[in-house]
Amino acid sequence: MPLEARHLLLVEGADRQTAVGLVRRFFARTPLVQYEQIELPDAGTLAGHEPAFQERLTAGLTGNQQVLAGLLVELAEEGVSRLADLQDLGQGYHSKLLHTVAHLLDGFFGIDSHFYNLAEDSHRISDACRTRIAAAPGSFWLVEVIGRSQTPGEDDFARLRKFERDPAEKEDPQIQ
Repeated sequence: MPLEARHLLLVEGADRQTAVGLVRRFFARTPLVQYEQIELPDAGTLAGHEPAFQERLTAGLTGNQQVLAGLLVELAEEGVSRLADLQDLGQGYHSKLLHTVAHLLDGFFGIDSHFYNLAEDSHRISDACRTRIAAAPGSFWLVEVIGRSQTPGEDDFARLRKFERDPAEKEDPQIQ
């Protein structure tokens, strides 16, 4: 079953060609997420001075916040309501939830990243970066990326990335 993920990356570059090249280089070199194919639609690349830039930037940041909020709700449903609860967090499904939360907070790009600030290696934008964008909007670009891979078997990879539990885990009272 095919896997498709969409990302929006902020890059700093002199022109569109440089920005797209930086994104291609990032995907060629990152060990964190490997797609069989990446597509960078021309219409998905915007310079900082284009009217839709701020709206798309806000949508990307909001997407990350929605993913983060959803993961925190899932952790709460699994009994994590205080930091002390992490001490007893189970390995597997539970720790993968926390791991993804940490990546969204610490800046490691992942399949769950809606927006990624390649200029700062972050899922956010610092005030200093916002100031640089305002001062030189033509030097900042949003580049849309569509990553695709064929997944083997019965959708195991997609199931893991969505953090669904193994059906056996739900039925076995020994697994917490």
